[in-house]
Amino acid sequence: MTTSPIFLSNPTDIGSTILDILEYRATHSSNAIAYEFYVGENKPYDRLTYAQLREKSQAIASQLIDRNLEGERVLLIYPAGLEFITAFLGCLYAGAIAVPIYPPRRNQKLSRLETIVDDCTPKAVLTVSELEAKVSTYLSEKIKLENCLFTDKIESKNIDFETSKFNPDKIAFLQYTSGSTGNPKGVIITHQNITSNSNLIYKLFGHSANSQGVSWLPFYHDMGLIGGVIQPLFGGFSVSLFSPTDFLRKPLLWLETISRLQANTSGAPNFAYELCMEKISSEDKQKLDLSSWDLAFIGAEPIQVKTLDKFAEAFAECGFKKSAFYPCYGMAEATLIVSGGVKGEVFLKAEGSPKGLAPLRSASGQRAEGAGEQVGTFHETSLQNESDRVFVSSGKTDLGQKAIVVNSDDNEVLGDREVGEIWIEENDSIAAGYWNNQELTKEKFQARISNSNKVYLRTGDLGFISNKELFVTGRIKDVIIIRGQNYYPQDIERVVERSHPALRANAGAAFSVEIEGKEQLVIVQEVERSFARKLFRNQKAEGVRAIRESPLQELKEEIESAINSAVSQEFGLNVYDVQLIKTGSISKTSSGKIQRYLCKENYLAEEQRSKGVGEQREQREQREQREQRKKVSSIISWLRNYAEENINSQLIDERRCSMSHLTNVPLSHYSFMSHLTNVPLSHYRYMSHCPTTA
Repeated sequence: MTTSPIFLSNPTDIGSTILDILEYRATHSSNAIAYEFYVGENKPYDRLTYAQLREKSQAIASQLIDRNLEGERVLLIYPAGLEFITAFLGCLYAGAIAVPIYPPRRNQKLSRLETIVDDCTPKAVLTVSELEAKVSTYLSEKIKLENCLFTDKIESKNIDFETSKFNPDKIAFLQYTSGSTGNPKGVIITHQNITSNSNLIYKLFGHSANSQGVSWLPFYHDMGLIGGVIQPLFGGFSVSLFSPTDFLRKPLLWLETISRLQANTSGAPNFAYELCMEKISSEDKQKLDLSSWDLAFIGAEPIQVKTLDKFAEAFAECGFKKSAFYPCYGMAEATLIVSGGVKGEVFLKAEGSPKGLAPLRSASGQRAEGAGEQVGTFHETSLQNESDRVFVSSGKTDLGQKAIVVNSDDNEVLGDREVGEIWIEENDSIAAGYWNNQELTKEKFQARISNSNKVYLRTGDLGFISNKELFVTGRIKDVIIIRGQNYYPQDIERVVERSHPALRANAGAAFSVEIEGKEQLVIVQEVERSFARKLFRNQKAEGVRAIRESPLQELKEEIESAINSAVSQEFGLNVYDVQLIKTGSISKTSSGKIQRYLCKENYLAEEQRSKGVGEQREQREQREQREQRKKVSSIISWLRNYAEENINSQLIDERRCSMSHLTNVPLSHYSFMSHLTNVPLSHYRYMSHCPTTA
């Protein structure tokens, strides 16, 4: 047996499933390190060789088989660590359907977990003993506790598995979507999907057995699972892993690891590069060598060209090259990657708006070869307004999965630079559909263009193609339509976050609500922690109205005024309402995407609650006023009757009459009548001449 990875130009030659590939590597590279995991400062890394990986995975599989769980859904609830990987592969060996889900954080709502459990109805749970109490609390009413296995207590052992039974068409796992535009949906990923998309990533990224990966991306997310866990196993190279929490706590750890290992492949969403620039000091940079990092993929959320430019400039002194950036486009419904560029080439960009775009340019500013003439009303010069955008190419449509842009109203294919919905032609990377949702599967996975029998996946993303370069502009469900005009929420959010220093970047949501039959713009925006301490001081209220009664009303109004002014100037829109919220409280998906739909739902629920409280208060006040009027009317009626029956004006001098004849109580004690009627008691005609007693 060899102790180093075997180089293969095409790993799919080994077999048709990732388990075939694991069997091969455990046999031919048994002692080579497959994974290492960072467990803390000054602590040794956890490591797994290919042989250990197979042994532990098969031991877990035998436990699942003993419980007749083949074909059943099995929840994987793990903190970041190598136990997740062996549990995932154990499910695949046993023929069970893995359902990765991250354990909810403390004080976090369980709605996502509950939605997934109700949707997939799992028959068992795999986890670790440290989470026993939590898992029991979460799932005691949903799953039999005897089917809750703690894999850290299962000993590794050699088991003979017939690899011939690994059917490529069998379901491997359910990848639940992030839920950025709705409830999470279980995407059905087959063994064939895994192999096909892994092979596409391998080719586009230029991987080999000599590659070295680094990843902190969450395992329960498609980019972290397919890209960070399965791709290294597929390609036969080692990867160093650590938790998202460790990255957020210390972004330097990411770049330090790349530098230490001289890794060449790693990546993350846009926000991660921003965080590195914000948190890594000049002194820290002097210790970094990023010259080996030749593929820095970026995706999962809108890519900001300014981020790429600034990061390349900030870390050039560390040896980072701008050409290492690799913007790409992918989604769970396509297993992961859909499109990417040519490795080593500087990414392309297009300037303008979705209605008109200037010619394509490389990131260095040079006109791209074969770039067409300008289409629309925008000039080739620099951007005129903040609302204009620089779109980054997400790669070539003829290198990855075949993508087209379609007018979803009539299913007609659009031409170059025309914005529409991105559709992906059916291929082996396209998932089998959504679990337990045939109607949505048919709508999304079985779309057809006019006059064609080809089947496409509807992505729900908006974009355009120019010279075979794919540009993603936004999500259909997120588009804001006001007075017949379309606005991308991320454009508005970017303008908002720059309008005042108190506002946090990448922590706001713009959406529209219907008010009296018209769509109105609402902004929900986090404030920086230093400002939050001022704005939320001594505030006990919760929710988006927590600072409405803040004693620092002037600061609040200053921020809202800045937002209104910026949005009005750039878009000609009036902001109906601004809700400033505490740091870290905006609704986001597990991958960090803003959940605008959920922000909108929360806003409307808060509005309805406030409206309900207001209506109840108004009804109560009206009821109290009616009761008061009844009491006053009753007292007046009684006084009139008494006066008619007991006071004879012909016999008694009215100037000498006294209230003591009525109640033996001084008139001053009847002041409540004045309060109830807002009319001085002396105004009543039959008492106007009666002197009060001293």
